Amino acid sequence: MAKRIDKVAKAAHIKRNTEGTSNEISFSVLDAAKNSLDGEGSSSPFGTISLFTLPGKKKHISTPSKDEGLALTQREASRSAARAQSRSERRQRRLEQKRASGVARGSHSAREPRSFDAEVASRKRARKRGRLIVSSALTVVLLSVAGGLTWWGFGTYQDQQTYKGVLSSAISELSGTDELLAEIDAVVVDLANSDVTSLSVDDMLDVQKKVQDGKSTCIDELDAAEEAVGQVAINSSSEASNAPDLKVVDTITARRQMMTSGAAIIDDTVNALQARQEATKGWQLVLAADGLAREAADIASSATSADMQASTEKSQQAIESFSKAKTALQNAEQLFPQLDLSAYMSYIDKRLEAQGYAIESNDALVNRDTQAATEHNDAYNNAEKQAGELAEKLPEDPDELVVEAFDSKTVSSREMYENARSQAQSADAFIRDYLGTFNK
Repeated sequence: MAKRIDKVAKAAHIKRNTEGTSNEISFSVLDAAKNSLDGEGSSSPFGTISLFTLPGKKKHISTPSKDEGLALTQREASRSAARAQSRSERRQRRLEQKRASGVARGSHSAREPRSFDAEVASRKRARKRGRLIVSSALTVVLLSVAGGLTWWGFGTYQDQQTYKGVLSSAISELSGTDELLAEIDAVVVDLANSDVTSLSVDDMLDVQKKVQDGKSTCIDELDAAEEAVGQVAINSSSEASNAPDLKVVDTITARRQMMTSGAAIIDDTVNALQARQEATKGWQLVLAADGLAREAADIASSATSADMQASTEKSQQAIESFSKAKTALQNAEQLFPQLDLSAYMSYIDKRLEAQGYAIESNDALVNRDTQAATEHNDAYNNAEKQAGELAEKLPEDPDELVVEAFDSKTVSSREMYENARSQAQSADAFIRDYLGTFNK
């Protein structure tokens, strides 16, 4: 049907959208001719009857006379002209109204169609404008992100500088404890490499005094360092176990433990060395008393009154020496209660008993009481025999007992010190690496 209509339109030279063009005249002329053929007396609205559709068969009209033909022609021509003029006026009014409404609405229906090149150029311009808009939007976003990252980076840098400054301040406080801890550490290292008897009591007394004088100051410095790093820990979001501020806390804790256990080790070392001095003194007095007792026994063998008197004097000297030795050993035990010198005490007691019997035997001989002299002499020999048995169980000197007592007393504190020392070394190494990397 559409093809048929197109063919009819082409046959009549009619174009679509002909409003306001020359084809409107063709419509008017054709309508006038059609209406003339239909014999209509009045014009009906345009488009109520299909174009080129004529009603029924035409009746044969006889040829009019001259007058009739002229009259008819004039009337029809007049009516046709009037209708054509009326339609033309209506179309002109509608055209003006449409143009006016088209201008008001900004309609593009009355525009001339653009050429292909103009359309391509228009679309290129539209795409270019779109790209410019997108590019501008991306640029704004990127600049905003870059600005935010820059501000964040600056803030992070400032936080790092503050963080590092506080850590450096805390470490500076810690460095004040290094000298005293070095004194303590030297003693602990020596004790690890050899026994306590290798140390000098005078040197240890100097170290002990330094520790006693400097311990309070070191504790204050550790407190200050802990307070400083505590502020960092409060403001820090790091919870990792290897965070630098936590490592500083670790070394503070370790140094406190080193200070506490180290001071205890120093005190025990001084006490043990002083006890050793007394024990050594007592042992030397025992050896001296033994020599005097032997001299007394040799002199008593002459059996003269003068010799008996001389022997008695030597035995009394031996007793005095044994007594002093026992006092020295007792002092040693008081200085270091963990030291047990009871074996030496028992030996000394038997030697004192024997020397007493020797003096009584000498007195009996001087008084010529042979039976009493013999009884006292047998008792002397029995006491000396028992003393000899005890002597066989004694160490060569009291140092062995001093070392054993010291090791037993300090095993716990030395173990705690070693653990704290290892912890401090590990934490200090981490902090040095962190600060070194931070400063690069």
